[in-house]
Amino acid sequence: MKFKRRLAEAAADSIGCCIFPKVEAPIWPEQYFAGRLLERLRPDCVFDVGANVGQYGRSLRASGFRGTLISFEPNPVAFEQLKLAASSDPAWHCYPLALGASAGKLPFNIMKTNVFSSFLKPATEPNVEFQTHNVVDKTIEVDIMTLDAIFPELQNQYRFKNPFLKMDTQGFDLEVIRGGSQVLRQFCGLLSEISIRAIYDDAPGFVESIETFKAAGFDLAGLYSVHPQMVLKLIECNCYCVRHDIAQSEAMN
Repeated sequence: MKFKRRLAEAAADSIGCCIFPKVEAPIWPEQYFAGRLLERLRPDCVFDVGANVGQYGRSLRASGFRGTLISFEPNPVAFEQLKLAASSDPAWHCYPLALGASAGKLPFNIMKTNVFSSFLKPATEPNVEFQTHNVVDKTIEVDIMTLDAIFPELQNQYRFKNPFLKMDTQGFDLEVIRGGSQVLRQFCGLLSEISIRAIYDDAPGFVESIETFKAAGFDLAGLYSVHPQMVLKLIECNCYCVRHDIAQSEAMN
């Protein structure tokens, strides 16, 4: 079967096509776009803010990215799984903390399904999506640092020059941005999960998020549904942005 798959892939590649499992069809457009974007931006480091158990890091490595990967995850249970995922990868570094608008400690809600864990509380509106999963199991205090404070130390340690910022903090992404006003312009691009139908109380909406990224110097490059299988409801989007000067340079070529 593997030989037949390789043969089919080689044949498809020869005519400019690609083959992938049917189960991956809903997410393939984003995977293709993200791969092309990273090819253009050529980051040498990715900041993985809100790493959970390492899903994004593993997908980056599977896509061929071999640069420095720096993951941040404040949930101690998820962090142990993250460390395990990164344990055999010398270029993948993990930190048990969150990034936000100011340094200190904050209560953090561990949800019934830990991928939904957040500094925010689940939305209280009736019929909101994922209600059975997005339920507070317990609340703990976690450490927070700002991007401005930690960036110089990490840059000195890992010697990167062209970083990319990925954020998936369940409604806290704009707090990460607010804590990075001095260093954000050093990132070539960013990826943020933004709400269309809020599943957390007080989560920033689509317009606020896009305007914040624009004010920080980033142009919108692509939007993809986080839940593409839910074809009749757009709940959250993965929002890809490129630093304005890079986007302008591309447009002029």
